[in-house]
Amino acid sequence: MAGTRAAPTLLPVSKRKRKARPAAQPKRRPAKRSPARPRRSEPDLIEMVADTLAGDEPLPLLALASSLLAAVDPRDEGPTAQPGPDHPTLDEMVESLVAAPLPESSALLTALAVLSGDEVLRKRVVREVADRAHSLPGWLAELHRAEPGDEAAEITDLYGDGAQVLLEVTLLGGHAITAIVGIDHNADSMVGGAFVAPAGMDVSIDQVLAAYDDPDTTWVPLAPADARARLEDAIRVEAITFPRIETEGWPSSRPLVEWMLRMLPAGGRGYERQQWSEAELDELARRFRASPAAEGLADPGDLLTSILEFGAGHGLGDPRRWSPARADQLLLDWIPRKVVAGVEDLAAAPDVLRALVRFGAGERGLRADLREYTLGVIDEFEPEYQELIRAERPQSSAAVFAATGIDVQDPVDPVED
Repeated sequence: MAGTRAAPTLLPVSKRKRKARPAAQPKRRPAKRSPARPRRSEPDLIEMVADTLAGDEPLPLLALASSLLAAVDPRDEGPTAQPGPDHPTLDEMVESLVAAPLPESSALLTALAVLSGDEVLRKRVVREVADRAHSLPGWLAELHRAEPGDEAAEITDLYGDGAQVLLEVTLLGGHAITAIVGIDHNADSMVGGAFVAPAGMDVSIDQVLAAYDDPDTTWVPLAPADARARLEDAIRVEAITFPRIETEGWPSSRPLVEWMLRMLPAGGRGYERQQWSEAELDELARRFRASPAAEGLADPGDLLTSILEFGAGHGLGDPRRWSPARADQLLLDWIPRKVVAGVEDLAAAPDVLRALVRFGAGERGLRADLREYTLGVIDEFEPEYQELIRAERPQSSAAVFAATGIDVQDPVDPVED
């Protein structure tokens, strides 16, 4: 199997369940104000803030504030979550910091207020910090005056699985930071991961291209309004997806990314999926069957129709695009879960998919090594696929309920009029 290369870490193939993560909380202190800082036996939030302020770069403090805001974001709580030690609120966090009139709490309050996008909170914090007469770094005192870059950028995966969208913001003093957000097109173009780099966009683009390690992967300019539309859509989809994802940089960087997005103009264009009519899919099937790729192919159950429908309805809607990740989705999830047919008919799916991969790569001009990589992965998946279609398994709606732990065999109480 030739041409194997590692995919960038921002585009995970599978989504992980979110782990319970304790929210970093300021310690509550008496309301009495005192400039003296008590001695502590172990590091706490205030000392963490002091460490971030010890350097010259703004990003450590912004990242800390972003992670705290993410910890109290109601989008991440279950429907039965209640405020308490395990589910703090932003108001509780703010009050705790207000009760600790230290330079570090003033710095963290300022960052939290600006990143939150709550103008009422920001004005309250401005008054609070002014009353304390604490001196903040210039970039932090003027954080609300940060400026976005004139242009965003997008790096697209050669397989069409996803993209990296980059946008830059410059703080007072010339401090530039760049958000790099991965979009997973195989999961409804939702966020697949993100991180924020303490560098300008030019440097960050070079770093992402180095992660792809592919000379044919390049970046293209992206209108800031389009970057905002695509990323806001991606964040919205991720927020309603179960199980939620959690990576090293997500959702901890989400408040910081959203703050940067709010600086960009609205009204841009999101991702547009190709729409295939039944007649267009029929024509594609005809071209495929007439091509050398389909010569001698046995497809007793006409799985081609189902596979083309899957390709048209998932990702960016191109049934000629087949990557290892899409082959995984099709063979190890979608067909066993959704296609009801006999084992003899289903058994032909890997052969049909291999032929379709060759055909699609030819139509799209995909490099031979990328095509062969996908074909090699299908070979690896086939034994597991053949086992799956021969095993008892939930299908259609039953599979959805099984994934959530709900037994569809349980009787449902009738609804009385």
